[in-house]
Amino acid sequence: MKRYKLLKDSIHWKPKKDDEYFWMNSYGETQPDVWDGDSIDITRLALGMVYRTEEECEKALDRELAEARLRRTSTFKPDFENGEGGWIVFYDYKRKALAILRTTYYNSGEPVHYATREEAEKSIKENEQDWKIYFGIKEG
Repeated sequence: MKRYKLLKDSIHWKPKKDDEYFWMNSYGETQPDVWDGDSIDITRLALGMVYRTEEECEKALDRELAEARLRRTSTFKPDFENGEGGWIVFYDYKRKALAILRTTYYNSGEPVHYATREEAEKSIKENEQDWKIYFGIKEG
């Protein structure tokens, strides 16, 4: 397993006039544009939607789509204040495998929580590719 290697660091990139960039439209497509610093460009940049390369934009789109599909795999609502965080999926780099962890009072911003260990394990089996896309893990 390898992590997807991003060719550029777009989140820290400040486009200049006439720089070409790529962004995701509301139809889930990548689109090129040229920076002119107008309000649309500034809004896209503020929302983290501006990418230096089409490849980087497509990877970000794939991750967003994977996250949306994963969120649909559970209706469990954690209750952190009462120690019921549920079960989460994570990637263990030492074992090079997806794994699960029970959570209680802490929220680390995981996209999905499951009520039971079995539900989390089932998600790994049924959604392995989406989890790997979400965590940026690439086969090979």
